[in-house]
Amino acid sequence: MRGLLATGRVSSYEKAETVVQLVTAYCEEDAVLAAEATESFEAAEAYLQQECELCTGAIKPKEVGDLYMGNFSLRMEMSQIFLMQMVKMLSCNHLCCRECAKNYFTVCIRDKTIADAGCPFCSEPKGLRDDQNEDKASEYFVKLVGLSFSKYDPSTY
Repeated sequence: MRGLLATGRVSSYEKAETVVQLVTAYCEEDAVLAAEATESFEAAEAYLQQECELCTGAIKPKEVGDLYMGNFSLRMEMSQIFLMQMVKMLSCNHLCCRECAKNYFTVCIRDKTIADAGCPFCSEPKGLRDDQNEDKASEYFVKLVGLSFSKYDPSTY
């Protein structure tokens, strides 16, 4: 732990403790990345195990990081970029990769209606078609557009 702190690889003693716990199951670089990006061991472990729930493709920083084995700072940067490819649904805790989200919401909007553009797993938020929930629906759609899927077809959105 002292070595992690002394070399500046972690910002606190608590982060170093998290790294020590994680290295039993993950490589040290990934453990450092997760510890610095989160606030607890549990959150760091979840960070390292993200998986797209639509295509079941695992998003693992190690796979990307292996390409940059000799350059720790570049490896951390590339791992963070890779993990940012995960999208959390707006009204629940389901996750999917950016590509699946792009495809799902494009189909919803192009082939169905915007009111069908809820979570692909639990359909949250419910009631987007109800006249009584017009404000809720409007707020949700503004947030959905704000996810900024830059590769979406502009004619769809």
